[in-house]
Amino acid sequence: MGMTEVLLNDILRQTAPSDATLDTVRSRRDEVLCSTAGYPGALRTYTSGSIAHRTANDDTDADGGVVLDRRCYPDLGPDGGGEGPEDIVESIRAYLRDTLKEHHPNIAFRLSKRAIRVTFQEPLADGTDPTVDLIVALTRKAGALWIPNLDQKAWDASDPECHTQLMTALPAPLRRTRAKVVRLAKVWNKQYVQPGMCAFNITALALASITEGMGIATGLAAFFAYAAKDLKKRLTPDPAGVVAPHQTVVW
Repeated sequence: MGMTEVLLNDILRQTAPSDATLDTVRSRRDEVLCSTAGYPGALRTYTSGSIAHRTANDDTDADGGVVLDRRCYPDLGPDGGGEGPEDIVESIRAYLRDTLKEHHPNIAFRLSKRAIRVTFQEPLADGTDPTVDLIVALTRKAGALWIPNLDQKAWDASDPECHTQLMTALPAPLRRTRAKVVRLAKVWNKQYVQPGMCAFNITALALASITEGMGIATGLAAFFAYAAKDLKKRLTPDPAGVVAPHQTVVW
């Protein structure tokens, strides 16, 4: 191992979440998903984001979603009766409050543009209190999912399940190298007051640029070389091929 690899691995060690933190974050996420799976008409749940992709540094808030069976909700979404997401998201928020409050008396819920954010208000030893973002999704006739856009009272197309499959697919050495490159790129990106890229950019560009057989140093160099050329000529496309480049993709 060359000196560059040694230094990069040291950065990865310094910025890695502790095992205890990751265990707690996954436990909170799984508890929310397990509770949501009992909601009437829930078809399945899924995990997404940096915890599921194994690319977390200090971004240890967990992400996941519940996919509703549209046979139970024929009026919802563009493929149904056109009904917006506001009422169903509020209903699931109330359901979660009722199911989780007994074991987490201080738990709180608020809505973001896309998700129900669950705050346990049970800080860890390091002072952090990781949250869980839950997205209420619908199956989409054209494939992938419809997810809420609560700001516009509408539904947007996305495929967070495909994104997670891409990031966690075999072969294992490629998966591990890509995850480490993403984490290092996040460290680089965070040094700026106004970061140049979002998590979507970094992850999508890593999927496009990291190939089998690369080491961490070679992979990171390939990432920056590819990103510099690609970002100069276009907005980053969705690796799942669902969302237009000018739109925001949920990971």
